[in-house]
Amino acid sequence: MNEKIKNVYCKSAELLEAVQTERERVDTDGQLKDFISLKYMASVIHNELCREFYYLVSNPTRGQSKLMSLGIIILKLFEAHRWYKGIGNKNLIILAKKRGMEEILNKKLSEIKLIKPSRIEKYATYRNTLSGHYDNDFPEKLQSFGTLDSENFFSDIELMVRYSQEWLKILDSVGKLEAG
Repeated sequence: MNEKIKNVYCKSAELLEAVQTERERVDTDGQLKDFISLKYMASVIHNELCREFYYLVSNPTRGQSKLMSLGIIILKLFEAHRWYKGIGNKNLIILAKKRGMEEILNKKLSEIKLIKPSRIEKYATYRNTLSGHYDNDFPEKLQSFGTLDSENFFSDIELMVRYSQEWLKILDSVGKLEAG
């Protein structure tokens, strides 16, 4: 599994570099620039999710140390979900409308269901404390996460990585004609 995740992470890094190169070439306003900007942000988020997931599965520690390493990925998962649910999808829909592809986009987005907000919201109580805001309740929150909520966490991260991959493919299909 580590090798597969490593490959996905490396591909996400290559994509991010390619999109950055595209961004540097595009100096026009309009749909192409909007598409490239959206693709860049989605590539950043995808790369961060992949990187943190790879670091997590590669982490040789156990127990408290392993649990503490989850803090930053909880933050990334939470914020990525928020971005896709809000800004990302909103801007993708705007691009699709301009191209007359809104119906196709809605169908494709429904096929790659985003993790339910209720599943992500359960991590909200841990998001700040375990990602570096060392409050007085840190030990209790760490223990609570380890015993109550970490079980589904790995599958939620994997689901979000897959979602971000598929979302980028959909974005490419919406923007392909503009870039060509």
